[in-house]
Amino acid sequence: MVFDEADYLFELGFSDQLSKILSKVSQNRQTLLFSATLSNQISSFAKSGLKDYVYVKLSSEYTLADTLKLNFFVCREKEKLTHLIYILKELVKNNEQSIVFASSKFSVDFLETILRNFGVKAIGMYGKMDQITRKEHIMAVYFFSKNSSKAANIQHLSLQI
Repeated sequence: MVFDEADYLFELGFSDQLSKILSKVSQNRQTLLFSATLSNQISSFAKSGLKDYVYVKLSSEYTLADTLKLNFFVCREKEKLTHLIYILKELVKNNEQSIVFASSKFSVDFLETILRNFGVKAIGMYGKMDQITRKEHIMAVYFFSKNSSKAANIQHLSLQI
């Protein structure tokens, strides 16, 4: 069983539902809980609901590749899309790849369409995508990467937004 974005699930008020789920499933299972932060609520949930849990913390010195450059752009909410298009068309070199994260399937589809309309190679992927389409999209990413940088090597990733 996997609880991803656990901090967000608790923030949305799902703690009772998560506890109920744990009480209904087999105790003979592996459970993974991922969280960007470790609140008291998540810590209590782990101690009470998980058996023999192991706490793993990523050290900040190991979270970024040495070749990754970070830049921050401050803009108004309504200007985000314009800035994203500018960054991808003007600041990212043709042989570099970028990853843009979005919060929903709708946002992924919207961004993919808009970026393509502006001449940016874009391939959307999200969790509820069927397996055949997901494989096609992964192969398309690999195809683009064979013509530019290597998709399998994160060091060649130029921009993560």
